[in-house]
Amino acid sequence: MLRWGLRFLIIGLVLGSSFDLAHATERVRVDGHAAVRTYPADWFDLSLIKNLGFELLSENEGPGVVDYLVPPGLMGALRDTSIPYEILAPDVQVLIDAERERLANADANRAWFDDYKTFDEIITYLDSLIALRPDLISKYPIGTSIEGRTVWGVTLTSTTGSNKPALLFDGMLHSREWISPMTVMYFIDRAVRDYDTDPNVQAMLDSVVFYLVPVTNPDGYIYSWDSYRLWRKNRRDNGDGQWGVDLNRNFRWGWCGTGSDSATSSDLFRGLTPFSEPETVALRDYLYAHPNVVAYIDFHSYSQLILRPWGHDYVTPPEPDNTDMTNLGDAMRDAILGVHGVSYASQPGVDLYPAGGTCSDWAYGFGGVYSWTFELRDTGTYGFILPPDQILPTGEEIFAAIDTLASWAALEVRTTVEVADAPEFIAPGQSTTIDVEIAAIGEALVANSAQLYYRFDDGAYQTAALSQVSDFMFEATLPAASCGLDVEFYFAAAGGSTGVVTSPTDAPTTVYRAAIGEATEIVSFDFEDTTGWSVVDDPNLIDGSWEAGVPVNFRRSDPPFDADGSGQCFLTANDNTDSNSDVDNGLTWLISPAFDAGERDARVDFALWYSNNYGGFPNEDVFRVDLSNDDGANWTEVLVFGPVFWAGWEEHGFRISDSGLVPTNQMRVRFEASDLINGSVVEAAVDSFRVTRLEPCAFEAGDLNCDGVVDFGDINPFVAALVDPDGYPTLYPDCDINLADVDGNGSVGFEDINPFVALLVN
Repeated sequence: MLRWGLRFLIIGLVLGSSFDLAHATERVRVDGHAAVRTYPADWFDLSLIKNLGFELLSENEGPGVVDYLVPPGLMGALRDTSIPYEILAPDVQVLIDAERERLANADANRAWFDDYKTFDEIITYLDSLIALRPDLISKYPIGTSIEGRTVWGVTLTSTTGSNKPALLFDGMLHSREWISPMTVMYFIDRAVRDYDTDPNVQAMLDSVVFYLVPVTNPDGYIYSWDSYRLWRKNRRDNGDGQWGVDLNRNFRWGWCGTGSDSATSSDLFRGLTPFSEPETVALRDYLYAHPNVVAYIDFHSYSQLILRPWGHDYVTPPEPDNTDMTNLGDAMRDAILGVHGVSYASQPGVDLYPAGGTCSDWAYGFGGVYSWTFELRDTGTYGFILPPDQILPTGEEIFAAIDTLASWAALEVRTTVEVADAPEFIAPGQSTTIDVEIAAIGEALVANSAQLYYRFDDGAYQTAALSQVSDFMFEATLPAASCGLDVEFYFAAAGGSTGVVTSPTDAPTTVYRAAIGEATEIVSFDFEDTTGWSVVDDPNLIDGSWEAGVPVNFRRSDPPFDADGSGQCFLTANDNTDSNSDVDNGLTWLISPAFDAGERDARVDFALWYSNNYGGFPNEDVFRVDLSNDDGANWTEVLVFGPVFWAGWEEHGFRISDSGLVPTNQMRVRFEASDLINGSVVEAAVDSFRVTRLEPCAFEAGDLNCDGVVDFGDINPFVAALVDPDGYPTLYPDCDINLADVDGNGSVGFEDINPFVALLVN
């Protein structure tokens, strides 16, 4: 993406003033500044240009092609480098002034797509389309911006058909890219108005659902109209006199990687954590709420590109995804070319520049859908100040690309079953409800196929039908069970063509597992108190030992704050004097105090921040979690994070029973951060450490079969306790014969019969 971004710090220096663009009450001017395309042949050439202090207009810098904003007094210095260049726009301010004047004097009767529209005008026009065809289009809030404005989502489809696959498009992540929301709006407008007259449009809406977010960044968009035409970010107050986060560097996949910046003044500032911004949270949750989405397009400008994953690193997605996304990208490119003869390049995003934390990479990597970033017209002649006569042709050619993608999507057939949170400890005597997401896409769900399969203590599987509570959400109910039992369970559904699909995917080979019993939290550390914790370092470790403290945050890849809000956490190299401090040349262990896991089982939970995707050799090291049941004499590996991992606080955990170790009263957990391969930036932090123990079952008097309830199933074991006390332990090895002492006199005898009968009948 070639950027005409004017970072306000450098502009202030160039203009010889301390004018604050972020707080501008009058419009910012960049008179005489030229948009210049340079052609550095290598990194040495690039260093010569960078030393001149030009403002970067491209998304990133590297040998090849880089655009800059060059002040009028420094063109001679550029010529003196002998590096080839060309002037794209001799005075960017002239383009901005012409645009402002045109918009100020616009004919009130002009057609809607004759010029760019404000945020309010876009929303008003959406409302007019809804009034025109409420059977085709609706709008609704999907979130709120940092300044409190509504982020609107739109659903566009016909009432014909069911179980349709869906496509999701967003515009205006970057506020200066005005052609982006206009292109999304053109698609909406044409689809609504032409549905009854264009068989192609009718086929699209009859077979595909379109979810659209025309303006994801309303605050920044309004600011680009009112104050600073080339503003890129959202409008977060960063608290240090700087404003804005680059929303397209704030997504989790690749966050904190190359092509993003930790400086709050940068146009590429990624935010303090992934999804720190309400606008990116809105998009994230919008995609997660629609499991029928099969592909995603994030619309930007400029450069005429169709960029597919990956954008964060020089790696290739697995097959068949890579071939599918390549072929679909090429097909959309060809469709665009066929409309007005305008050429777009179809390529991996990283071939343009590495960019970590982008929407497209996240949608594919975490969302699991095919995705592309579209860079719309032009290739730099006008850049972000694209003339309004380009709005319609841009919309027309992108409409053809969407039609191509929709034709593919209409043929997608799949059924998915997902469970976000399966319980591991279940209270006895209570039924348990579990949410199950089932999406039948392009096919009907077979009637009554949504089922829960469960069994207790390795018995035969039983089934229970799932209840549908919304389009994609079902509920499963595990029946009440007695303390001491283990339950295994999985979920299944069948699509008409796909057949049976399960969660876990290979069930019943792999199943969910829970223990029935009361659970008690026995250990909790927010690390304001670190009693019992210890740190052991590899003798080769140069830097990066674990220490407890409030994070300093040098905004490289270390955490900006703790996970639970108490203040402190354990983290590596929390040195407030050294911004280059991280784990180097060895490993460091953080070891918990010993705890008693009881006789049955326990679960360990913790918050983890781990980053290894920064520096010259990213994604090589791993973070390990080990467990000991003999006070640290021996260790068993239970979790490994990496080598591909993205920074950000996340909750993780494990059951001790899954480690293969027997629970004891000498359990310890060990966290290992290391830099053992090439020199790379490794940062880690741990917070909110908890241990929850499954307690022994406490059975009440009369519960002679120890199933957690006193009922008629206890009659035979009660009789056995009376007449065959020596044989009772053999028949009921997990129970205590003293439970037959119902009258509480300290012995089991015939005097307990009447009290036992009273328990049964009352």
